[in-house]
Amino acid sequence: FLREPLEIPLKCRSCRNVYHYTVGKVFVAANGKDTVIEDHIVCKKCGALDHYEVASEGMVSVTARLALLTLDPGTVKMDRDEMTVVPIRTVSAFGKELPLQDLVDKYEKKLRKNPESPELLIGFANALRQIKRREDSVPFYERAIRIDPLAVEGHVSLGEYALHKGDLETAFSHYSKAAEIMDRGHYYRVSADLDQFKESLLDMLMMVSGRLGRGLPHPGDPRPVREAPLPARSAVGRNHPCPCGSGKKYKKCCLLKESGQGAAPAGPETRKPPTPDPVFRRLREGLARYAEREISREEFLRATGIFWNTETREPIALPERASRDKGQFHDWFIHDYRTADGKTILEGFSERRLGTLSAEERRLAESLIKSYESIYEVQAVREGEGLTIRDLFTGETMDVEEVSGSYEAVQWDLVQVRVYTMDGKCSFGGNGQTMPRKRFEALKAYLDNARRSFEADTGRAGWPAFLKENAFLIGRFFDEVVEEPPMLLTEERHRIISSKARFTVSDCGRARKLLSGEYDFADEEEIPSGGVSFSWLKRGPSKEWEMGTESDEKGMIATSSIVHPSGKMTFTVLGTVNLDPDRLILECMSRERLERGKKRLLDLLRGSVRHRIDEFEDIRVAMERREGKGEAAKPLKNEEARAMLVSVMQKYMSAWPDQEIPALGGKTPREAVATKAGREKVLDLIKDMENGEARKKRAGEPFIDLGPLRRELGIGRDEG
Repeated sequence: FLREPLEIPLKCRSCRNVYHYTVGKVFVAANGKDTVIEDHIVCKKCGALDHYEVASEGMVSVTARLALLTLDPGTVKMDRDEMTVVPIRTVSAFGKELPLQDLVDKYEKKLRKNPESPELLIGFANALRQIKRREDSVPFYERAIRIDPLAVEGHVSLGEYALHKGDLETAFSHYSKAAEIMDRGHYYRVSADLDQFKESLLDMLMMVSGRLGRGLPHPGDPRPVREAPLPARSAVGRNHPCPCGSGKKYKKCCLLKESGQGAAPAGPETRKPPTPDPVFRRLREGLARYAEREISREEFLRATGIFWNTETREPIALPERASRDKGQFHDWFIHDYRTADGKTILEGFSERRLGTLSAEERRLAESLIKSYESIYEVQAVREGEGLTIRDLFTGETMDVEEVSGSYEAVQWDLVQVRVYTMDGKCSFGGNGQTMPRKRFEALKAYLDNARRSFEADTGRAGWPAFLKENAFLIGRFFDEVVEEPPMLLTEERHRIISSKARFTVSDCGRARKLLSGEYDFADEEEIPSGGVSFSWLKRGPSKEWEMGTESDEKGMIATSSIVHPSGKMTFTVLGTVNLDPDRLILECMSRERLERGKKRLLDLLRGSVRHRIDEFEDIRVAMERREGKGEAAKPLKNEEARAMLVSVMQKYMSAWPDQEIPALGGKTPREAVATKAGREKVLDLIKDMENGEARKKRAGEPFIDLGPLRRELGIGRDEG
């Protein structure tokens, strides 16, 4: 009986009509003075929302249920969630416990003294809403946001009110404004975890935008034009069962579908095949026959020894990079290696076969003889046509006709390649090879030392002369100057190590229920073993951390995050909890996280789990093992996931100008661009990022445009 819904007469405060309503939950003070109905009540006559008082005859039913709760000893063991009538005593406010009506009276007195206080206006409106005087609360929320347009709670509460009235356009407008200002706005009476409040706001915005058939708004979008309200539909929490009947949680089902975000990846591009150059082909074929017949095995061994920096004897022992760099070797061997007579193979071929070459082949040979390999930065790409490149040693910029390369290279790539000029046109004369941007400065310093020695020994100055004779040193640099892998750190500045804690489980059902109810454990998923997996997130009780002592100047911060479906919030993943009927495994990326996670689980699941053992493994070994099992990351194909990732990247880039960057000496990019040297460093960082985004775009992965970042820092598109 105590679990059955209650039929109760309620009088509308607006039209004064009395109607009977069936309600599922009533909160009532022990003295009967305060009565609050959990269900949203819409007047059957005038449509007023939650603007009622309990009619005198209705209190009889409520009092009867309350008396049974008090008198029947059996009700002590009942779960409050199962009761229709639930006794309440007080609420916490102003540093003390107050009955609901006393809370309203307290706010009224304070507002008379300070009627323009947004904090008091929102607090009073919240109190009115708590006693189900929702219609009375609206003017106070409206006053609060007029006085303080950044009062987030005011917009959220008005959005909720409009939603329950069925006015989706107004709800969308208020929720959109709240989402726009949620990271810089003011919060006056948020008693819940602030991240949880923001996440709930975004859930509601996504739900409303989905029902309106539009995507989420962006800052600066015009406010929507009001239209006729749509029929009301009750709000669904992201962890509630989806109303579509799929059996999944709303956040895993229709919440994503209703958000209307994301765009399908672009289809495969149509490539224009390169036009074969018959002159170049004939010359190369003739060169190959000449080298095979005229160049001795001893010359070839000597060349391999110079290029690969190995002993010149059989069998040839080549370094690991040989399989990757063999194209560079053959190009250098033909064009730059000098045989015993002091000539290159191309020079010897041209002299001995001069009579067999056409005029075009002779001009091509002369152009190639003058050419040399260098490192070029790709300035611009014209797909199907060619590239604009800049020699990073001489500073010369040129347009190159290169169809194949235009489909492979992206802006700011560094390419080691031979360029020759013939009939006023620049072309690639061999195989190009990209190199990591971050190593160029060290490479240039290495070559600069060798160049100075070369100039002193030969009297021949300039980069072209040096590179013609010494381009093989580029490969040697990568053999000799081995780059130590960076120290991997968590964002708390602790060393990354694969860490695992194992527990035995005595009550799996209780453990699962407790984990499901905690804000820092989320994304509950079934796993193949028959258990369930949770992500342990840096929020709620697990949000605050002490920073470690490791420096990130020579380290690399690695992080894993989950993204809210709106793309407007991210939460760091601290670890993963896999719960099976008889065991629980916590996996983290540092010892410190594992210790914190163990304590959190043992405190939360006291009596249901027992710690057994910890395991640790070098992260690189763990990654290689997982890749060997085919567990490498897979590309994103889900449209919503791609859109969320883009939104997160855009949010990160919008904050980047004001972040302290170790590569800038601890300065922010905005501070660094104030000096010439700092501006050059910032530009290099931006070019690195633009190169990465261009590479993502070429691969069909989510990417962003860094043009807004350049504009924010006053760096033009043409700089670089």
